Amino acid sequence: NGSADITPVPVELRGINLFHQLRAIKANVERRCEKEEWVSTKDDKTLLTPDKVTLYDINKYIIKPYTKESESSFVETLPSTAGTQPPRFFVIHFGGERFFHIMDCIEQMSKDFKLNRNDDDDKKGGGMTEDTPIWICAFANNQHDLENAITTDPSKSGFAKAMEVANYRTLSILDKDGEVFTRVWCILELDLTLITVQEKKEKGGDEVEWSLGGVYRS
Repeated sequence: NGSADITPVPVELRGINLFHQLRAIKANVERRCEKEEWVSTKDDKTLLTPDKVTLYDINKYIIKPYTKESESSFVETLPSTAGTQPPRFFVIHFGGERFFHIMDCIEQMSKDFKLNRNDDDDKKGGGMTEDTPIWICAFANNQHDLENAITTDPSKSGFAKAMEVANYRTLSILDKDGEVFTRVWCILELDLTLITVQEKKEKGGDEVEWSLGGVYRS
């Protein structure tokens, strides 16, 4: 279990990296899922295999138990978190997406955005390595206190703040049924990326460099 001695980190600075953190979560799923006979959060009875585990299942079997003592976010509780981890990318997804699919997309993304040869590459997030933090809500938000994660004004939420830190560089995980596009929060995040920031630039407002990093599907 995670330690209760946690140094608080602002939600928008709780990025998670691929090398030390996300791959460790994947290995945890592979090691425990079938051995412990995990069941799906969809119906609380269907036995899971590692490739069928969703972020909802990750929350049930990994995030909440691990953070029970700390009552903090998963990222804050991890001993491998090096203080603040400002995200270079913001990941758009829905909780029912398979975690291994998300991992496949992020692994590919780390290859696609590896080069940083010029200003255009940099604006798109170029220079990404396995240690580059990205923002994923399940791991960044405190799952024991989600009421404070949802604000009356969505633009003041941790989601919006994290997108701003990432300069609106976003990665959208496209599931096979396109369900991500039926989720209000996912649509809001796409709106912030594709419309709101562009409107700000056209109106001569804040100087924001943004790009849709990519839409990924394995």
